[in-house]
Amino acid sequence: RATGKRLDYMILLSEAVKASVLDAGLVPEKRTKVINLGLDFNRFNPDVVSGDRLRKLWGAAPSTIGIGSVGRLTPELGHDVLIKAAASLMKYSEEWKMKFIVVGEDRITPADDYIKELQDLVKLFGLEDAVVFETLSDNLPEVMAAFDIFVMSGREDVPGLGALEALAMRRPVVLSKLIGAEEIVGRKRFGLLVRPEDAFDLQLKVLTLLQTPEERSEMGVQGRQHVLRFFDKNTRFMRTLDVYERCIKRRV
Repeated sequence: RATGKRLDYMILLSEAVKASVLDAGLVPEKRTKVINLGLDFNRFNPDVVSGDRLRKLWGAAPSTIGIGSVGRLTPELGHDVLIKAAASLMKYSEEWKMKFIVVGEDRITPADDYIKELQDLVKLFGLEDAVVFETLSDNLPEVMAAFDIFVMSGREDVPGLGALEALAMRRPVVLSKLIGAEEIVGRKRFGLLVRPEDAFDLQLKVLTLLQTPEERSEMGVQGRQHVLRFFDKNTRFMRTLDVYERCIKRRV
């Protein structure tokens, strides 16, 4: 709180985070400024970027539903939850072909204890043909284009860029109901919320999207329009620059 009193402004990533900061009394409201994360829409352009190459590498046919997550390979991101949900969803494999993709920002090595834990879980459920582990390179737009549904089911406090990048590629999202997630899914217009680390709830929400392909597609379309409007990197830059200029004026 003492630090908050010395700040000219505190830049926050969402209204939900702002509300949390104000509830904690960390800084007066007049010194807060919400500036959304920003994306490069020339890079994240579903009309230009195709995921076909990766889908072939993953063994996902054109009719296969790709359900994936992207992020740090840590327990907090809930990759085990996705695998457990996958085990339940595979009972519908005659109705929908599915591929579950875990894309890590870190190099995937079998020696890593957490990776081994996830791979053991895959073997336990007999999902060797349904789950793919991939290491992220400089191809995130291609990865998102290769998905049909983006999932983030851990206990991270803020969903981060991943969900926004998926929406930018017209992919609906399923996110843990944590700070800022409700703003991203837009009251179910762009995706669905699940209880954190709840494989059963995740299975139900993904199943809902599988059963409603037209609604799933519309969520992606509406989601891209939403991020184009509110999460442009140039807008973020200009709004941040404005805050800095105000701070300088106050100090002169």
